[in-house]
Amino acid sequence: MSNFREQIIDYNEWIQILTSSNDYLYTGLHLMDSLMKDRRFSIIYYRDKPVLGFPILTSRIYGLKSLVLYIIGLPYLGFVVFDKKIFSDLDYYIELTSFLIKNTIVKEYGFVFIKNPPYLVDPRGFVWSNWYFRTEFTYLSYPNKLSINNLRKIRRREYRKALKERFVIDKMDFREYIKYYLELARIKGFYGRAGLELIELLSRNKEDKILIYVARSDKGIGAGESFLVDEHLNTCYRLFPFTTDYGRKTGASTYLLYHVLSEHLVNYPYIVMLGGLDLNIARFVQDFSHAIKPYYSLARFKNKLLNKLGGILLAIKGFTKY
Repeated sequence: MSNFREQIIDYNEWIQILTSSNDYLYTGLHLMDSLMKDRRFSIIYYRDKPVLGFPILTSRIYGLKSLVLYIIGLPYLGFVVFDKKIFSDLDYYIELTSFLIKNTIVKEYGFVFIKNPPYLVDPRGFVWSNWYFRTEFTYLSYPNKLSINNLRKIRRREYRKALKERFVIDKMDFREYIKYYLELARIKGFYGRAGLELIELLSRNKEDKILIYVARSDKGIGAGESFLVDEHLNTCYRLFPFTTDYGRKTGASTYLLYHVLSEHLVNYPYIVMLGGLDLNIARFVQDFSHAIKPYYSLARFKNKLLNKLGGILLAIKGFTKY
């Protein structure tokens, strides 16, 4: 008989468990009512002690009823780890992943897709249970380490251009900000990948969880930056940056991001910059970052034959078992 058991709970019960102790790792984003209040959650217990939890988020992928452990645009909304033994006891970890697959709500779905938080650093327990994994990357910025002199020449030139425009850093309402962002997405052709689901959810969220900054001169708006606050880990996640045509010609995005990080967000130990796998984003944020952090996506088909054949399809998307 397994020492593990599962309990399905609602949002209020989830919050009670989280607020009863600070001895856990999580991203904090599920505390936002607009994102998670209508969700159910799975808690895995070991001898009546919570060890792992996750939100039950569903979708249809490859025509199958699917379980996903993140909201599109927020890749770190996955597992909440209550027991650090997961990282230190391999046999315990293997037993947990086996229980998760065979005895929890996970088994009810034809396809499961997880984007692990960066702190869940070991995908092997899942791989040994016939899951596929893919390595992904994000950038971390440490605001107190930023220096103009450490930027590449191209960024220093952009910064000097911006100084001539006399940009000021201003705040903006989220809904007004998103209008600029989506208009740019339409013009540049990435509207379908603009995080529309996340935008809709955040539009219903409390404004104090989202930090908005724009570079503005008497000629107009040059660039915008927004950050989602993670209160528990005391950090922020960079979301929905934009640069107007005017800003692109005048170095507004470089000026704005540098001053936002070094002045407005300097009290945060680090900022999660996202975009590590997008070449254009990576080329820009590397100048403002000090570490690249790997994390893992996990995927599995319930049907054994489909899981074997599906590996070909998943391989196209960069997944492997080895």
